[in-house]
Amino acid sequence: MQKLVFPVLIVSLILSSCNQGDLSPKGEINFIENASATEPLVYLSSDNYERTEVETLNQNSDCDEYTSGAIEYRENGVWAARVEFLNDPVQEGDHRIRCHDRQGQREVSSRSSGGKDSKYEKVIIEPLVKIEGCDYVVEGKICYYDGTNWVATIDFGDGSCDEWATKTTKDGSDQFSLKKWDKKI
Repeated sequence: MQKLVFPVLIVSLILSSCNQGDLSPKGEINFIENASATEPLVYLSSDNYERTEVETLNQNSDCDEYTSGAIEYRENGVWAARVEFLNDPVQEGDHRIRCHDRQGQREVSSRSSGGKDSKYEKVIIEPLVKIEGCDYVVEGKICYYDGTNWVATIDFGDGSCDEWATKTTKDGSDQFSLKKWDKKI
């Protein structure tokens, strides 16, 4: 009897410690973990900022990257950053995001793989914003596609320094804590 109790206890412990929502078959990704690991593009010094569309933002659909336009961020009325959405003249269909802020200039593609061996494409819709003194990305939106089919959206919020973000799929929306996925960016 004792020989049977120990293996059953071990198996029970292993099964109860797994979060089935975090398991993914090959080719699948955990959208929350992948989005949380995305490097922010805009770095600001406080949550006392305003975001202003300074050039009209153009996109084909709600969950498609911007093809042109610009956003500026101001802290206490003073310019802090500018993000421009560009079409790459060399790579047809490659949309670039360029950020100018106090840290300099950075440019990234708005589209990338959802990770190693992933069948999904990750599209940055809204630039990810990080503020000093906050452990989490405070604003931004990433969508995931399987080919041309939308699969999920991760929305990091409205600029408030909190741990909450929202994952939306065809099944609905769920708010989740970024604490579990915190990479201390």
